[in-house]
Amino acid sequence: MSLNIRPSGGGAPYSPQRDLAYLLPAMLKRVSHLFDKDFWPEIVHYVARVRSVPVDAAWELLVDASQAYSKYVNLCAGDSTSVQRSIKDCMEESGWAAIPSEGQIGYLAMLGQVLTGQLYNAVRDVTPMAGPHSELVQYYLDTAQSSDVSRRVTNRLKLSDDLKTDLRHILIRLRDEDVSWDVINRVVTQQVNLEE
Repeated sequence: MSLNIRPSGGGAPYSPQRDLAYLLPAMLKRVSHLFDKDFWPEIVHYVARVRSVPVDAAWELLVDASQAYSKYVNLCAGDSTSVQRSIKDCMEESGWAAIPSEGQIGYLAMLGQVLTGQLYNAVRDVTPMAGPHSELVQYYLDTAQSSDVSRRVTNRLKLSDDLKTDLRHILIRLRDEDVSWDVINRVVTQQVNLEE
């Protein structure tokens, strides 16, 4: 379900969940400009090592992954004459589904590095100097803190994946109630005997 915001004065509704559709082309363009075997040596060597193939064969797999991903994005958009395709259809028709997982991981790692660089600039743009963190930054800080606390607890206690997820949600809920991470850490540390 998408959140739609109607701008004042009319106009098309804005849906923040769709921002990725506007941002992805710039990221793909950046990766394509940097798409050079010498620019991504760690990724190329990772794929070569994991697939037990020469570096040139690993690079060819990444080239195939890049082309398939671009086709996948284009198929997702469709056109006015085509029927709506399912995500599975788009992945299969583009060839993305046929790319070995190492090629997919390698290409998505490139995309992730570009996203990380763009996120750096974006977060700095929305965070006032010496002011409170933006909602986005606070979310990442809270997520990192809850992950750290829940990791320490789950390392001490053998919890199932469902209980780990429940614990993270409880920690975020406590934080949403303005309970500080210092207090949460102290209580958790005392309760599970995790004195540091």
